[in-house]
Amino acid sequence: KSINARQINLGQLVGDGFEAIMKNDTDMKFVINTMFNEYVNQINIPNNYLVISDNSSSIRLDKESYNNLLGLSIVLAHNCKYGKRIMAFGNRSAWINLDGKNTLCDYLETIKSYEFHRGSNIGYTLDLLIESFNNHNIPLEEIQKMKLFILSDMQVENEEGLLNTTLMMLIKSKFTELSLSKSKNKNDIITPQLIFWNFNNYSGFPS
Repeated sequence: KSINARQINLGQLVGDGFEAIMKNDTDMKFVINTMFNEYVNQINIPNNYLVISDNSSSIRLDKESYNNLLGLSIVLAHNCKYGKRIMAFGNRSAWINLDGKNTLCDYLETIKSYEFHRGSNIGYTLDLLIESFNNHNIPLEEIQKMKLFILSDMQVENEEGLLNTTLMMLIKSKFTELSLSKSKNKNDIITPQLIFWNFNNYSGFPS
C-alpha cells in the first residue's frame, strides 16, 4: 500500500527510528525505513542544498524540536549533489558523513556515533564550511548557486562579537573574506542563498 508523504510526520519518524535502534527491532526498522523512502521519493528536493544543523544542548533538550530538526536535516542531505553530509554545530563542529547509507535508521545510527558538544559556535562552523570550499576548490560561481540551510533554535553563543553585530553580518563577512581570497574584484563578492529555519518553539514553518 502506498503512503502519502503528507501524512508522514518526520519528527515522529525520527523518534520512532531511535526507539527501533535502541530495541534492535528489525520489523520496526523496516516499516520506518519504508515510510522514509516513500517520503523522499514523493517530494521534490533540489540537490544544491547544504545543511548546517544545530546539535547544541539547548536544542537537544527539546526532544520534539530536535527530532523535527534532525528529520529535515537528513531529508535535505539525502539528495545533496555535494555528498550526503550534514554540518553539525555545537561548541565544536563537524561534518557528519552519511555517504554509503541509504535508510533512515542507518542515518540515525551514524549520527548517534558522533560526539556533540554543549555550546553553539556558529563562527567556527562557518570557518569549517569555508575551509571545505577551499580544500575542494569550489568556484565562486558554484557557491553562489548553493542554498545554505541553517537549522537551529537560534541560541548561538556570543562569540566573534555577535552581541555587536548580527548573524547575517557575520556570515556575509566570512563569505566576503572567501570571495576576496579567490578574486580581487570586489564585484565578485558572493554568498550562497541563506535560509534560516528557527526550531525554537517549533511550529512547522520556517521563520
